[in-house]
Amino acid sequence: MGLESILKIEPGSVIWTIVTFLLIVWLIGKYGWKPILSGLKSREDSIRKDLETAKSEREKASSLLAEYQETITGAKREAADILQKAQESSAQMVEEARLKSREEAQRERDRAQAEIERATEASKLELRK
Repeated sequence: MGLESILKIEPGSVIWTIVTFLLIVWLIGKYGWKPILSGLKSREDSIRKDLETAKSEREKASSLLAEYQETITGAKREAADILQKAQESSAQMVEEARLKSREEAQRERDRAQAEIERATEASKLELRK
């Protein structure tokens, strides 16, 4: 008996179900729909703002990366120039030192040769006396 009464369609129940449904739809439309829509709208605006912020930050990061890479490239180029100048300067200093030592050695030889000649002349003079 209990199961049959549930499955049985009664016109009074149908009318009250329709009235209750319409009343709930009207209450939701009157009081609930606007807050739901405004909440969804604010959520949509927040997401849109976050996406725009992320896009601008990505563009800033991209430009900073390009600037840093350019700076690094410039620094590498400058370091290579400094290294090349240092090597050239070092080679020049080595060559100057080599020339200076050769000149010094030649002066020493000339001085020694002159001293030997003086000593030889002095010895010859002494032998003649």
